[in-house]
Amino acid sequence: MKLCKTFIFSLTALFAISSFNVALAQKKAKPLVIRSLDHDDVDIPEFSARADEESLSGTQQKLKFLRLSTEYETLMDWVDEIQFTYYVLLKAKNPKDVGKGGSEFNMFKGSVTYKHVAKGKHLSGMFMHPSVFRRYGKVEAIGVEVSVGGTMVAQDAAPKKTDWWKDKTALGEPLLKRSETPYSLIEIEKYEMIKK
Repeated sequence: MKLCKTFIFSLTALFAISSFNVALAQKKAKPLVIRSLDHDDVDIPEFSARADEESLSGTQQKLKFLRLSTEYETLMDWVDEIQFTYYVLLKAKNPKDVGKGGSEFNMFKGSVTYKHVAKGKHLSGMFMHPSVFRRYGKVEAIGVEVSVGGTMVAQDAAPKKTDWWKDKTALGEPLLKRSETPYSLIEIEKYEMIKK
């Protein structure tokens, strides 16, 4: 009987230690992994509508938004909120075009927070308005920091794998959330709910 009690006690203790180790491992586990970070310039989506508004005569230059995008995978069943902070460094084609406060190289940033994110693969993205993109030039570098519960859990940068944005100050023009652009209703199934 004593041997049986000792065996049961040992088994219970082993189970408790195993449960503690599993809980500790889950607590230390990363909630997500960044799979890719990219940028591209995208045409303004075309919608059809009838209106009697005047249009501009002549040919217009087709405007393009700058899109920054991250493919990521969440590893927990649910994450309440995930904040993505994007950074983009642009090199002006002509430094005198950028106006007061600008220079040859200018950094812009913006943040977007997603809510109720289930386990699996997802997309995140932010945009730069065509006028700002055209004025400030071509992309030199991009970066993203991802936070969960106020703690940074991942970051990525291209082309450099460093946090190049740490020693730079962003200009006042923030990047736009998808919900602030004409893309808000396009491929909505690929993006999570944005916190207002």
